[in-house]
Amino acid sequence: MAIDFDMTHTRLDRLAYLAHRTLCVPSIGCVCRENTTRLVCQALKTAALAYEQIGTADHQRVAAEVTALRRWILEQAQAVGLRIGDNDNWQ
Repeated sequence: MAIDFDMTHTRLDRLAYLAHRTLCVPSIGCVCRENTTRLVCQALKTAALAYEQIGTADHQRVAAEVTALRRWILEQAQAVGLRIGDNDNWQ
């Protein structure tokens, strides 16, 4: 299965931008910010699992990048005071 790394990175950049904008705009309510961040993180988690299951070295590298991006977003969310955990049971 061929992978278009440019398209993958473009989509990851869009998700990262969405999460960043959500976390930086103070006029958005806390619940909205948490929900948007959760949705982005869930999308990243699903993408990482899909890439991991393919098993090639290139796909494993993309899965690692996606996981790192997800963790960064979670750290940023926690830094601004959102109550979002790094597991399936959101805190």
